[in-house]
Amino acid sequence: MKSKNHIFKFRSIFEMHQAFGIRKPQHPLISITHFNKSNPFNPDNAVLYDVLSFYKIVFVTQQEGRLRYGRNYYDFNQGSMMFLAPNQLVGTAEHHLETYSYILLIHPDFFLGYPLAKKIKQYGYFSYSVNEALHLSEKEKETILTVYKIIEEELNSRIDEFSQDVVVSQIETLLNYANRFYKRQFVTRKVVNDDLLQKTEAIL
Repeated sequence: MKSKNHIFKFRSIFEMHQAFGIRKPQHPLISITHFNKSNPFNPDNAVLYDVLSFYKIVFVTQQEGRLRYGRNYYDFNQGSMMFLAPNQLVGTAEHHLETYSYILLIHPDFFLGYPLAKKIKQYGYFSYSVNEALHLSEKEKETILTVYKIIEEELNSRIDEFSQDVVVSQIETLLNYANRFYKRQFVTRKVVNDDLLQKTEAIL
């Protein structure tokens, strides 16, 4: 599917996999895809703008770029995370051909019957108002990568009666870590911005 100058709504995870040339998801309500050297993403498949009916959590493992998000842009680099909620307008990412990442897609129905169905709406970083990616330290990258690998292994190798419980708990762990790391980022950025303001005032 070539890029088209209109909004394309993906109503199911399967539909998105099909459009982007990704193998069929093993579960209709959740999938994880690892784009890397042996499985690169083909930008020719991307639409200009899309609206998803599910959550999309991206962990960039290599390279950098930016993503159109509402009226603003998400700038991302190696070790960044981006959080997109259902029914948000998202533009095509502008990235290097060797931008590698983990893409986690989760339909809200996957959380039915779990406390996370309501709790996930409380994480502020799914909002347009947070228009910057989460930038991770080296230690934080290792933590996030560990959780992604657990989810990947669970979804790709052994879906059984316990899989949903395990995956939901891992997603909640992922979101809680992201919450902690975002708070750290805002504190760090505030200190840097305050210091810059003080230096500017001194110069003036």
